[in-house]
Amino acid sequence: MTVITEPLHTSTTDTPLLSFIIPCYNIERDLLQRCLDSIVVAANSSLPAEVIIVDDGSDTPPLWVEEVYGTAVTLLQRPHQGVSAARNAGLDMARGIYIQFVDADDILLSAYQDMLQRAATNKFDLILALPSRHRKVVNNSQKGTDFMLHNNLHGAVWGYLFRRTLAEGLRFTQGVAYAEDEEFTALLFLRAKHLHIFSEEVYKYQQNIASVTHNTSAEALQQRFDNTEGVLVRLKEHCITLHEAERNALRRRVAQLTTDYIYNVVALTRNRQSYDHCLQHLRHLRLIPLPTERYTKKYTIFRILCNNKMLNSILFFLLKLFAR
Repeated sequence: MTVITEPLHTSTTDTPLLSFIIPCYNIERDLLQRCLDSIVVAANSSLPAEVIIVDDGSDTPPLWVEEVYGTAVTLLQRPHQGVSAARNAGLDMARGIYIQFVDADDILLSAYQDMLQRAATNKFDLILALPSRHRKVVNNSQKGTDFMLHNNLHGAVWGYLFRRTLAEGLRFTQGVAYAEDEEFTALLFLRAKHLHIFSEEVYKYQQNIASVTHNTSAEALQQRFDNTEGVLVRLKEHCITLHEAERNALRRRVAQLTTDYIYNVVALTRNRQSYDHCLQHLRHLRLIPLPTERYTKKYTIFRILCNNKMLNSILFFLLKLFAR
């Protein structure tokens, strides 16, 4: 593999424009090197940046990164505590005006430099770098709350470039291995006063069959379901503390995540008993009945079938059919 040794432009002050935070755990060298090479290419300009790699207790730490990439890369080694703790450690160390999370097996695309330049010349709180399938024409000057009221979010935290001050006092819930992004990004959006949509694709997500999301053992599925329910409950409780507009926006997000969760239970288990238990537990947690708003046509149909116990069998059949 070709190693790109041209360093990032580092700042002579204590405040670089951007901090890249890359949590990693037992990542193959080729994958991490490809990720870092893409960052060097995408962000190599007169704009100062720093790269923080948070090694979450890997069996073989990537000690080679500082030698290969120079002082622009900082390696932080920690005991294994999970991706949420690693991301929090990166946030605590970051000095940049903006934050960009990058998964260690993903890459940035060349258009990222244009997005970074736009961030440098404007006062955006949050820039959406959405995958192409989620991209559509929207009001490009709005609050995060307004966006949430009328759009479904892409939950992955790597899809957003955000101002570091936006995350003051906000951290990932530790010990959560699944859906940790969903909680963080929803609360981040509520704080954004100046949101910008960047129209070009800047981030390439790589499917990793070894990741936790591809583990379908009974134990892993139960952890996934427990983690997701925990996120839903915490977001629902957070609604109580908000003013009306923010509460309605987060309420929509919780409803969307609840429907996603029910779908995933069916898709991953294909078991009617698991589905029935899921609905029963969500009723106990007061996450269903789902809100009666008509957020989208699909949501409205889902809500009608979910909220009426006599129609739950139809919903299970449809979800199982579409999950093939």
